[in-house]
Amino acid sequence: MANVVNIRIPDNFGLENPCTGEIVNFSGVLHFIITETFDKNGGEHITNHLNTQGSQGIGATTGARYRLIQVNNAEQNFRPPFPEEFTSVMDLKVVGTHGAPTFFIRMTVHFTRNANGDFTVNKSSFKASDCE
Repeated sequence: MANVVNIRIPDNFGLENPCTGEIVNFSGVLHFIITETFDKNGGEHITNHLNTQGSQGIGATTGARYRLIQVNNAEQNFRPPFPEEFTSVMDLKVVGTHGAPTFFIRMTVHFTRNANGDFTVNKSSFKASDCE
């Protein structure tokens, strides 16, 4: 039987658009779904699903609007005992509207599971990477 954990992290941050140099202020929610199963040998298998919810950005000087669009899946395999931790790097697509340029953000996320088996998710960093 699978154990499923839903974690929603409100997200507000500013980041420089690598295409224009303008600061874009983002808000929205990062939604993580963590599914855990165990095999007959005691191995633990974790699937992590991320989607952005209502995530948008507004250019600080031009008012240009952006949508942060991402669905990401990752898998990890472990052997208890807990605690355990792992880090995942994800690329998020920032879609400009009405002629604003599209670009990408590289997000590093750190997952921790304590001795009781409870998960926490921490964003380690955001960094604008490439223009499309």
